[in-house]
Amino acid sequence: MVDRCPFSCSLYVAPATKGSIQLHHTIPDLLDMGCAYGHTPSLHQWTSQGWQAYTYEEFRTAAEELALGLHSERLTSDDGKIPRIGLLLNSDIHWALLDMGSAIAGLVTVPIDKGQPMDTISWIVADADLTVLAVSTWSTLKRFYSRVQHVELIIVVEGTPAPDWAISQSRLKTLSDIRHQGRHIYSSETVRALTHQIHPDAVATIVYNPDAAGQLKGVMLTHRNVTGNIWAAFSSMTGLTPGTPEVALSFLPLNH
Repeated sequence: MVDRCPFSCSLYVAPATKGSIQLHHTIPDLLDMGCAYGHTPSLHQWTSQGWQAYTYEEFRTAAEELALGLHSERLTSDDGKIPRIGLLLNSDIHWALLDMGSAIAGLVTVPIDKGQPMDTISWIVADADLTVLAVSTWSTLKRFYSRVQHVELIIVVEGTPAPDWAISQSRLKTLSDIRHQGRHIYSSETVRALTHQIHPDAVATIVYNPDAAGQLKGVMLTHRNVTGNIWAAFSSMTGLTPGTPEVALSFLPLNH
């Protein structure tokens, strides 16, 4: 249905949701469903050599290794809350990997827009009481490292050796370090034990948005909230064909 807006532009009204909406899944459950198409590309990453494809199985293996690596860190929270990980990352495969790996490990993710002022980023890190912070590059971290001294573990995606200022910092690790830890202790039984502990009503992510006065507020979303929205979206796309015929292109940053 198309209406007219006061500015003579077309407004598209989505059709009513069709099909069943399932509200009993966790985010890792959806990854398992995607792996029914195990050797089908799930994500594509742009590199200097062109597009690199990651199949569902490759992505799940990487996410599970990361989850076990995070779990091996024995992360704690002073008040007993589930540890929270901030994602201050570029919109690429590593964002998706850390998001899913954290979900499997039972952590709560906090997406952070890296385009915000440093004061705002520092405020979110403190307000969310982060246990872990993931950043894309050493240079990004250096800009505000002095403001995140309380964070228990900081993960840097960039694979280059640590710069001089970071060498002696024991709580700094690379994404490769964490994955290696998880790969070393990997077992499917341990992964299942982690995912079975996740309840659909457990908090999955905290998204910061400004209120009417412009003050940032953290919105807690559960696994049920996220997966329910996904089911609703896909149920309304009656012509969607699973597998290779469909390719999605997103222009929004993944933290959005």
